[in-house]
Amino acid sequence: MQLLDDGAFRFVRPDGRVFDSFAPGRGGSLGDWAQLRRTHREGNIRIDKTTAVTRWRGERMDYGLALDVLLAMAKRVPAGTSDETGHHVA
Repeated sequence: MQLLDDGAFRFVRPDGRVFDSFAPGRGGSLGDWAQLRRTHREGNIRIDKTTAVTRWRGERMDYGLALDVLLAMAKRVPAGTSDETGHHVA
């Protein structure tokens, strides 16, 4: 896991391939905070202290579990597309 200059995270797989977060239909990393603010302004999205309420009670973060979930999500391929090997996924 790497912390990038803009504060975003990059995940590097053991084989060296990079797992960056991208929004559907966007070509850039989600780490561009200036663009995120513009997008929120344009969409009239307002985020404040009441936007999200946590149920966290101070437990320690399970980073292994978090990475396992993120990697599992990265392996999923949307239906009707081809996977890394070019095989069609139903």
